[in-house]
Amino acid sequence: MSPIQQMLLGVGAVATKTYVDDIFSTFLYKGTGSAQSINNGIDLSSEGGMVWIKQRTGQFTNSNFLFDTKRGTGKYLKSDSSATEDTSNLTLSAFNSNGFSVGSSSTVNLDYSSYQGTYSSFSFRKAPGFLDIIEWSGNGANRLINHNLGSVPGMVVVKCTSHAENWQAWHKSFGYNYSFPFNREALPDSGAANTWNSTDPTATQISVGPSVVNASGKDYVAYVFAGGDEGYNSVEFDGTGDYLSFPSSGHVAYGTGDFTIEAWLKPTSTATQVFLDHGVDDPMIGILGGKWQYYNSTVGWKYAGTPTPNVWTHFAVARESGTTRMFINGALITSFSDSFDYGSNATSIGAYNTGTFRWTGSISNARIVSGTAVYTSAFTPSTTPLTNITNTVLLCCNGDLPTSSTVNQLGTMTANGDPYTTGTSPFTSPDSVFGENEDQNVIKMGRYTGNGSESDGTEVYIGWEPTWLMVKRVNGDANWGIIDTMRGWTADGQGEVLFPNRNNNASSNANSAEVTPTGFKLHTTNNEWNGSNDTYMYVAIRRPDGYVGKPPELGTDVFAMDTGNGSTTIPAFDSGFPVDMNMNRKPASTWSWQLGTRLQGKDQLNPNTNDAEGGELAKYVWDSNAGFGADSGYDSSYQSWMWKRHAGFDVVTYEGNGVSGRQISHSLNKTIEMMWVKNRDDSKDWIVYHHGVNGGTNPEQYILKLNSTSGQHHTSSRWTDTAPTNKVFTVGSRDEVNENGENILALLFASVDGISKVGSYTGTANTQTITTGFSPRFVIIKGTNNSTYWLVLDTVRGWSSGSNDNYLKLNSSDAQASYWWGYPTSTGFVLDTTISGINGSGDKCIYYAHS
Repeated sequence: MSPIQQMLLGVGAVATKTYVDDIFSTFLYKGTGSAQSINNGIDLSSEGGMVWIKQRTGQFTNSNFLFDTKRGTGKYLKSDSSATEDTSNLTLSAFNSNGFSVGSSSTVNLDYSSYQGTYSSFSFRKAPGFLDIIEWSGNGANRLINHNLGSVPGMVVVKCTSHAENWQAWHKSFGYNYSFPFNREALPDSGAANTWNSTDPTATQISVGPSVVNASGKDYVAYVFAGGDEGYNSVEFDGTGDYLSFPSSGHVAYGTGDFTIEAWLKPTSTATQVFLDHGVDDPMIGILGGKWQYYNSTVGWKYAGTPTPNVWTHFAVARESGTTRMFINGALITSFSDSFDYGSNATSIGAYNTGTFRWTGSISNARIVSGTAVYTSAFTPSTTPLTNITNTVLLCCNGDLPTSSTVNQLGTMTANGDPYTTGTSPFTSPDSVFGENEDQNVIKMGRYTGNGSESDGTEVYIGWEPTWLMVKRVNGDANWGIIDTMRGWTADGQGEVLFPNRNNNASSNANSAEVTPTGFKLHTTNNEWNGSNDTYMYVAIRRPDGYVGKPPELGTDVFAMDTGNGSTTIPAFDSGFPVDMNMNRKPASTWSWQLGTRLQGKDQLNPNTNDAEGGELAKYVWDSNAGFGADSGYDSSYQSWMWKRHAGFDVVTYEGNGVSGRQISHSLNKTIEMMWVKNRDDSKDWIVYHHGVNGGTNPEQYILKLNSTSGQHHTSSRWTDTAPTNKVFTVGSRDEVNENGENILALLFASVDGISKVGSYTGTANTQTITTGFSPRFVIIKGTNNSTYWLVLDTVRGWSSGSNDNYLKLNSSDAQASYWWGYPTSTGFVLDTTISGINGSGDKCIYYAHS
């Protein structure tokens, strides 16, 4: 149990683990004109919370309606209006233990058959580390108001419910001097100190001034969101005369041995500037030519990616046994031989040793470890302040003064110029209480600076993949914009945008941002998202990944098979969950397999060919919480196989860069056991990794091809002889997996007890039983030391004891055929055949099975 939960529940209380699925939902529905319940799994009746409903399509336009359990059903506010609380029009009628209900005569439930009304609903449950809702009556004075968030807020949104007044929003990235009018495109009020009583919120209270948000005789409600900072300081450098200097010290005389230098850095630009320097320039670490760089006179200049202005980036350089590695946000970017012999030298932080090339921006938790390579492979940067580990000789830029330090063995630290400390940092208040280990956060607030590029837009590191994102330009009039993956936010930067400050229907297929495994990357020149040198604030909510997603109880929670129903409105295939990957085809006909993912949007690939991604298919529709697809042609002759992302399955998209040894992040929270990788833009083979290849010995040195019958192939060019981990997978320079400038799709699989199994076996030429730990509904089998097809069996088409089984070949468009393969059991499946390649004597085979 986390400390926050203990505090809130009391000693002796039993806490249940909380997942992001328990506290946040995007649920899409059609209006019926009759009372209906929206079952999204969020317990609003017991725990409390807020529901935000916005019409997406329809003959009429309607406002953004906000309801909360603090004020009760039948009362709503409009985020696009300054109007008072309204109680008319029978809108939300009940908060339920698994969602909410809407009334029959309702502006949030217009009959689709008459008005084409479809709706987005965002449900936010009250929970420590996520959301609290508070009310008060104004008294016209400066005032502190208690909240129960359990952590420092990242954003506070306030509305006067009794009078027509603008919404006011405080955001951690801009502090009490700014207040954002949530219902308007307008610039923030930059003289808002009086609004927030010149005081930022704390872990227990918000502060309000005497008029705008606390006027006498007026009533207020506030939505208090987590994601704030709490006392983890950084040092701000202005780029003129500011830097920290240390005398010559033997503690940085690494010789040719191991060391680590790291910090969280937030530059205000990509101009040339130095973060750290030893002895004039050995080493010198910072930004050069718009790239992160490391230099010493032996290796020369080494580069590691493009800095993002005004965004915290974890940067680390670590040398181990003569190999130096550079890491950006925990990802290994490059490595090289490095035999430079470091001697005793003076050190400077925030400038070149002569005081030039000064840093402009913030530095937090700068740490030097002499004698240890702390990082030798990809890692997740700490979400809490760095600590004094073995061999630490310096840990600074983390205290009340610019010269404060946790460890300093280098000698007197001198502050040159006027650097100053600031309470902003890369670390959030201790709201990391979610997930299986109760150590993850699910909401993040921040800011970024746009660069005006559509092809190479600003990239924002969050540390996880968001499912919901709200953005507002700060330095000019602009709409608030919301995109989310349920409504079609894709890896290509396309998405349906809703506007909290407008009553317009959604803007579809708008360029905004690409969703990435660790945050988002801007994909537009639109100045509401990515104007050159424009400043933005954002709020992001995490998707249910392998760390914070609720574990499935049954295989049907995350994998479904269905035949088509011919519906022209989604879903043509029913799943019972939001589908993240779909494969479909006509089993009884000669027909190519079609595969698509939510992150690809309407584009599709064919697993049985090496073809590039096909053109957009209108029937590839994903915006349903219970199924996939919409087309009259999707009749009962079609079958769909559908997956939801969880700890056993993930989808990752990335742009190739041609650099061998590149590491790609994922969020299974399990070691990858099988991968299918495809170049979406080019006619290249599907490349497969499976941990059972080569009998399980060094499988990272081999590949299979999904669109081919060929057996295993020994190569180091795809995975660079590097096995995937529970955090990353490694790709080489080959075009199939990392072609420069091309879009790549990776489908990742892992075993989950009772749900899925990625395994292998050796053929016996006799009936044998393969144990999976569950009764499988679906299995793929491939011989690896021979040329056999990828066999597909499932219980929908016929796979059972005592009968011939209808089978398909994943690498072929052939119609299904019938053969006596075997049958599923309660704990696995039986191979009741001696066919060569699948169960011949000595055949080495791999499989993937799902319950």
